[in-house]
Amino acid sequence: MLELSSKILLLVAALPTTAFLVYWLLKSDEEEENEKDEGQKVMTSRHTLIEMKIPRKSVGAVIGRQGQKIKELQETSGARINFKDDSGKEDEDRTILIRGTPESAQTAECLIRKILADQPIKVTIEIHVPAYSIGRIIGHNGDTVRQISRSTNTKIYIDRTRDSYRDDPRPITITGTLENIEIAKGMINELIEEEEQFRAKTAVSAANREPRSKQKAPKAQYTTDSNDSLKLESLISANEFWDRPTSEQTVLAEVQWPAYKEYVEVYVSAVANPGIFWVQLVASASLQLDKLTEEMSAFYSRNFDSQELFVTDVRKGHIVASPFEGDSLWYRARVMDIDGDQLDLYFIDYGDSNYSQKNSVRMIQQEYLYLPAQAIECRLANVKPKGDGWTEAATEEFEQWTHCARWKVLMSKNEKKIDAGDGEATSPSPLFPHLTLMDTNRTVDFNINNELVLKGYAEWIDPQ
Repeated sequence: MLELSSKILLLVAALPTTAFLVYWLLKSDEEEENEKDEGQKVMTSRHTLIEMKIPRKSVGAVIGRQGQKIKELQETSGARINFKDDSGKEDEDRTILIRGTPESAQTAECLIRKILADQPIKVTIEIHVPAYSIGRIIGHNGDTVRQISRSTNTKIYIDRTRDSYRDDPRPITITGTLENIEIAKGMINELIEEEEQFRAKTAVSAANREPRSKQKAPKAQYTTDSNDSLKLESLISANEFWDRPTSEQTVLAEVQWPAYKEYVEVYVSAVANPGIFWVQLVASASLQLDKLTEEMSAFYSRNFDSQELFVTDVRKGHIVASPFEGDSLWYRARVMDIDGDQLDLYFIDYGDSNYSQKNSVRMIQQEYLYLPAQAIECRLANVKPKGDGWTEAATEEFEQWTHCARWKVLMSKNEKKIDAGDGEATSPSPLFPHLTLMDTNRTVDFNINNELVLKGYAEWIDPQ
């Protein structure tokens, strides 16, 4: 009995020690866990700063339109994201700063790296195109090349400082993705093909044109110091036009010199002297003019005896349809003067003049007024006649050198400088391009202005 009691006492005495030991072990584990949690809380409450280099060309993709992308990145990651002040150097990367907890900063960094990885790779290539196609590729005031650039998301650079009249291939630089560059190249090649087709048609058209016989010397249709205000329109009714007062009879639109092109291909269509001459632009209107002449010739030849087309009350400034002496074709002409039944006619598409009887001309029809007058009156740039005026020999040589009315292409450059076309200094005018003319059909380019000086027919206005 005593032995049993002793055992019970020993067990009771040992119980608190065991319980304490168990309690102590459990408490130690709990305190250790609490300490780890506290340490974790301390660690995660600290902010991390990450700096990243961003290629300048990718900055826009990270920022997004109106900053929407960078706002989205901040909301998704919980980090603050901003760029360092820009140094302004285009060849340097931008630095982006990411601030936040380690997790949020790392999340933002991963998201930004994904944006960079998804960016399309842009490259720059150089292609070469025929010099004669540059004008068509650039377009009026650069409209065509800008449209190609916008539609293909590429940057296109064309060096305009080179002599564009030469046949040497011209470089074009295109920057973009390989896919977009291929699309841009395809659009450029289409324009080159259009230009080649146009040049082929123009060559055929010029070959089929009959040389115009030389008539009386054309006279300048306007003077640079004239105060006349000419009303220009592109399309008018024939009857309405015919009934207008004389002061409005110069209403037919006139083709304008392409100011956006440095060098322009032209035909010299008429010559008064080397200082005053007329050109036609070698452009799509050349083909339209040939078609117009063909249609007018067929119509007026077929209806020559139609009473409705006879001219009765003709006045100065009227536009009429008239044949050209020594030519069976019909052309558009302006009445410059009237002497009884004889009309002094100026052929608005060629620049030459002719006398015709009133009964040999006909009223112009509305459908033949859509095309602007194609003859552009010009002056020769930087030269003036040597002596009292242009000699007959100088005029004859000038006609030969320019292939006057023989439809051979010359290259021209509008210098826009004060000239002394007919022996008296005149002021530059948009009506009178002041041209340097070059015959590039020869083995060596033939500068006609320079040749007039070398031959002793002219002298430079400004010392060369």
